[in-house]
Amino acid sequence: MKKTVRNIFLWPFRQCAEFFMKLYNTLYYFSHKELARKDCINRLQNERKGRTVLKVLGNGQSLSDDLSLFASNEQIDYMVVNRHVLSDSYKTLKPRYYTLADSYFYTMPEGFSILQHINDATSWNMFLFVPNEKTAHRAMKQYINNCYITVVYYNAGTYEGFDWIRRYMENHNLSMPVSQNVIVAGCYISICMKYPRIELYGVEHSWTRNLSVNADNEVCLENPHFYDKKGDKVQTRMGWNFHITLQKYARMFESYWELRTLAEKRNVCIVNKTKDSFIDAFPKE
Repeated sequence: MKKTVRNIFLWPFRQCAEFFMKLYNTLYYFSHKELARKDCINRLQNERKGRTVLKVLGNGQSLSDDLSLFASNEQIDYMVVNRHVLSDSYKTLKPRYYTLADSYFYTMPEGFSILQHINDATSWNMFLFVPNEKTAHRAMKQYINNCYITVVYYNAGTYEGFDWIRRYMENHNLSMPVSQNVIVAGCYISICMKYPRIELYGVEHSWTRNLSVNADNEVCLENPHFYDKKGDKVQTRMGWNFHITLQKYARMFESYWELRTLAEKRNVCIVNKTKDSFIDAFPKE
């Protein structure tokens, strides 16, 4: 009884604290984020030119089995991510969209090398999606000068304040679900372009099977990709404690459920075509 009375007494104070926290988050977001022009992605709906299916390709090992099944089809577009340009399939697929989300690709030497590869290997019209950050703008000016590539900057930040503001911002690419993985960003961009059907390939997301802790208590991950060559190093150190690693994975999977809600509101169907994928937010085929 005392606990119930105490909770009733504290309820208005908790509500007040929650309101001011959301207000703080709102003011902080708008004062610290450099937001690209709204609707910059939504306007690309006209570029679909009637195409109804977008295949979003992750870089998981299973993609090597799917690539042979892909054929030229005027009603289908492709989106690739991260290091896909290193594969032999890049020039065959001629993807319409290329998405980067990790700042590694526009702040580190190996990332600059990937940008140079994209610039040199692309001989068809393609949109390159990059987070709207100053370092990204500088890198694009330095490494992307290909007339076939159109760089589109998107707002990769996540607003965590009032729900009605969040919904407006997500609808106008002023905010997006936490992009812990580039596929989250790719799905969000695809939803904004209103492709009626989005298919996911090469997105096993089964990293928890391949986690280990070495003798120095470092969390390590075996993370093979479809484009790996024999002898390539596939183990990486995560740089976080084990519990933090799992928390980050959990937040990423939660983002897929947020994307599902957003897709349903826009009458967009997202289908997971990856066998044994750990993503449970979308129907599998």
